[in-house]
Amino acid sequence: EDIYHPIFAMSAGRLKTALDSSAHFKYAFEAPKQEPTGAMRFGLIIHKAMEDPNFLKNMKVKPKFSGAGSRASSVAWDLDQPPGTIIITEEEQETITGMLNSAAANPIAAKLIEGTKDFKEVTGLFNHENFRCKMRADILRKDGFIIDIKTAADASPNGFTRSAWDFKYQIQAAFYLLGASKISK
Repeated sequence: EDIYHPIFAMSAGRLKTALDSSAHFKYAFEAPKQEPTGAMRFGLIIHKAMEDPNFLKNMKVKPKFSGAGSRASSVAWDLDQPPGTIIITEEEQETITGMLNSAAANPIAAKLIEGTKDFKEVTGLFNHENFRCKMRADILRKDGFIIDIKTAADASPNGFTRSAWDFKYQIQAAFYLLGASKISK
């Protein structure tokens, strides 16, 4: 259940939107909730899989249907899946497996996540300059270290650097550090 999004408060995402323009900011508050994009859906799957390895049991690869009646067969297959099934493609399964294996094999990532095997997203509320603010970190370690998992279409150093700039991750990092410092007091 999502308890974070209904909270009326400034967030890193809303702050980044406000930097685009006041019209973008106003629209973000007033617009109806939109369905997540494919990239957002994929990122959510990775987050959930890292958070709970049992989540992978909820995923099922959809077979490819072709020929006469393939559309009806595809719809029938979808309807036959139990509630809570995350339907993915074979390519998505390969990418998810590769990303999870890569993260587990990376000594730096392993060291950062060490001791946080049962991590869950952490929602924090704080006040700053008379603004009610909220944050949701992937991992807030006992030593105050914040870990926020990111996925990228291009994980090369240059590609991720571009994505970090485009998505204004530096603003999110500063906002989370501010929030953590306020919450820990």
